[in-house]
Parts: sequence; C-alpha cells; structure tokens
Amino acid sequence: MYRFWHQLVRPNIQAIELRQAETIYQERVKEVLSNFMGFAFEQMARVYLEYLIQSNKFPFYIHEHGVWWGNNPCEKRQEEIDLVAIGDNEIIFG
Repeated sequence: MYRFWHQLVRPNIQAIELRQAETIYQERVKEVLSNFMGFAFEQMARVYLEYLIQSNKFPFYIHEHGVWWGNNPCEKRQEEIDLVAIGDNEIIFG
C-alpha cells in the first residue's frame, strides 16, 4: 500500500483532488500498473514461501528455492517462473 501511495497517488494528488482521477489513471497509471502489481505479487509470494519453510508447513523438505528464467523454444521467447521450490523428488512452481 505504501509503494502504491508513494509511486502512483502522491505525485498526482492535486489532480485527483481536482477530480481528474480518470485522466490520471489513463495517462500515468494504466501503463505501469501491470509491472507495479507484478512486483508486488512476487514480493508477497516470496514472503509466503519463506513463512511456509520456516514454520515447517511445506509439504516436503526444500533443498533450493528461487526464481527460474529460461527460453521457451516453442514460443521463441524468454519465460519467468516467479517461485520454484525443489525437494528430493518434488518440485513446486508458482
């Protein structure tokens, strides 16, 4: 909430108070909202994963966890998986 306020609301507060919220959204917020929310989701997912690991609530022992980047040869583009947790014979993607 603080990041949202300081990055997207506070710099536009006068225009919002002048009832120009729709214009601000269309011209300044809409184009960056997807990246903003993507980063927020990744941060929350990492915190939740750490909680599960530390509280021993994960369904298996995790040797390694993090982010995965790689090539998708079918689509000919880079792909990202935000969370990967690897155990002995198990793996979870998120």
